[in-house]
Amino acid sequence: MNSKSVRHHVERMNPLLKAFLLPLALILASIIALMITASSDVWAGTTNVGNGDDGADLEGSVPLDSGPIVEARKKAVDRLVKLDVEGIPGLGKLIPEVRRTPLFISKRDIPADEANGGSRYHSDMSGMLFASTFTEPNAPTTFYPAAKTLNEDQLIALHIHEALHRALPPSVAEDENIVSQITVAITSPESSNDRIKAKVLKLMPELDSPRMTFSPADAMMTAEKYPVPEDAKVKRPSILGYSYKVFNNPQSAQDSSISPLTSMQTIQSFLYPFGSDKNPIGIGIELSFLNRVDGTSQMGPLNLSTRMRLWSSRGFDVGAWAVASLNTLSAEEMKNTPYGRDVLSGGLSMQKDLQHFYVENLLGLTSQGKANQQIGTIPYTYDYGSVVNATVRAGAKLGMFRLGGFGELFLADYYRINGGAFQFDSGRYEITSGGPEFTLEGNSWSVGIYGRFILNSTKDANFDYLGNVMGQGVGQGSIGGTVAIKL
Repeated sequence: MNSKSVRHHVERMNPLLKAFLLPLALILASIIALMITASSDVWAGTTNVGNGDDGADLEGSVPLDSGPIVEARKKAVDRLVKLDVEGIPGLGKLIPEVRRTPLFISKRDIPADEANGGSRYHSDMSGMLFASTFTEPNAPTTFYPAAKTLNEDQLIALHIHEALHRALPPSVAEDENIVSQITVAITSPESSNDRIKAKVLKLMPELDSPRMTFSPADAMMTAEKYPVPEDAKVKRPSILGYSYKVFNNPQSAQDSSISPLTSMQTIQSFLYPFGSDKNPIGIGIELSFLNRVDGTSQMGPLNLSTRMRLWSSRGFDVGAWAVASLNTLSAEEMKNTPYGRDVLSGGLSMQKDLQHFYVENLLGLTSQGKANQQIGTIPYTYDYGSVVNATVRAGAKLGMFRLGGFGELFLADYYRINGGAFQFDSGRYEITSGGPEFTLEGNSWSVGIYGRFILNSTKDANFDYLGNVMGQGVGQGSIGGTVAIKL
């Protein structure tokens, strides 16, 4: 079809159809022009996201896991915990953002972006950037060589400042003026929880409204007014350890026909793979080796345990525990003694962990049990009644040192021996004991020594009456030490 034919057909088109096609063509042309313009804008420029950072600085960066910048982050977390910022509206996510952000160090300096704030927290006198991040949760923080000129206090302020860009509500996270004022309120020598809260509510009064809504994560963190200290056990509960204890046996046991236990070695593994960071659930395994007064050694009971943190309220941690001490791996000589019984125990623990002090209460119940012994031709049966125990443990935390002690009370139903013509029934009895505890705590290890001594008891009862070698031991008490690696 040639051009004349086309023109001929167009001229013969219905006027109404021509009136419809002309506007349609104009609309399509406009849409195409807009798409071309938008595409051009997308490909021709960059979008500044976050703290004056277009992402270019991430090129050539390497992970940062040691040095003054990393140490300053730990100090920043400690300061935020001490100021209890998690209880301040809008700052509920600040501590996790400081603690968990991946750290990187750039291989080169870049100029600060004045258009995106350019505050004194971002750059030095020559305009080189100290650090950058993105205004989104869990974003990484990149530091630049210029940050190496900062002292510890300045690095602490920088960590907090960058984390505020990620932790504050989205409506103000990119407002450099607000972020800087809150940073000053937190890092000032005169800072306090009340002053920080007053500053935050002055800058963001909407947070004080009862109708103010938070994200689920921020609401959960804000509600946690009593944060868990950084060095609390719940932060790193899993351990692999070794312990050694020496028993103090009474003279009566030395004179008996039973070769009493003199010491015990234990290999311990407690792993907490289940639950959450704040409510871990773990399983423990303990293998023991027993030494007797005659110089022989043998494998002792096997401990299987489970523990979990149930909940936390007003800064008090409540947990549950259960332990089974089984003699299935014991040598025949061990089974043929009063100590060769299975023991089941369980209870609750309540702990308050402060910055420089700790206190813990334990309530437990141990099951009744039985052990058999053959001496010559005479069989002996040892019956152990159920035991209720209450323990109070407290101490001071001074840097890496933990210095404290404990007191405990055991209230048992009975301890009975039947064999031949010999009959013994202690009736209901109690044992009160206590001792010192000293521990040296590192970031990934701990070393401790302790002692357990009987302070008072009914009718000269001792730990033999309880029949729990892996728990309280035997005789009049023990002294021991532990070495553990935190996993």
